[in-house]
Amino acid sequence: MPYATGRRVSWNQEIASVATEALRKSVTAQDDGDVCIKWRCYLKRSARYCFQKGVIYGAVVYWISIGTVRIRGNTKGSWHNDFHAMGGYLESFSPILPGNRTFCDRFRETEPYKSDTSSFGHILDMAALDFLLMNYDGGKHTYIANRNKTVYLNILIDYGLS
Repeated sequence: MPYATGRRVSWNQEIASVATEALRKSVTAQDDGDVCIKWRCYLKRSARYCFQKGVIYGAVVYWISIGTVRIRGNTKGSWHNDFHAMGGYLESFSPILPGNRTFCDRFRETEPYKSDTSSFGHILDMAALDFLLMNYDGGKHTYIANRNKTVYLNILIDYGLS
C-alpha cells in the first residue's frame, strides 16, 4: 500500500461523472458472487483483491453514516489484516515489470482533481481499499473530503455490488 499523506479527493458531480467508467475497469464480479478490485499499486505489483459483496456495501454505508472529513495519514496501518479478517482474499498477484512506472508513480505527478477517466483511474487504483474498507483500521487509511457520497453508493448499487 502506498503511504501517501494528505491527498484529498473531492466527490463533486464532475468527478462522479467519470466514476462509472473507472469502476467498470477496476471492479469485477466473480461467478461465486464475490467482488474483486483490480489494484495496480500495492508493492509495485498488480493485484486483485476479492471479498463478498456485502463487505463493500457495508463499508460504504458506514462511510456515508459517519459524515466527517478524514485525511489519509502517513502511518502504516493494519488494513491488510482487517481485510483478511473480513473474509477478503488475494485472487492474483503479479510483479510490474522493472523500469515501468506504476500508476502510483504517475499519480504523484498528476493533479488528482482533473475530470478525466485516466486521472480518476489513478485515484481509484491508489485508494480502492481506502474507499471501500475505509475505517476498519481506525481511519489511518482514508481518502475523502467534500464528496457526493450518495452518488458513489448508487454507482455501487447499479453494478450489483450491494
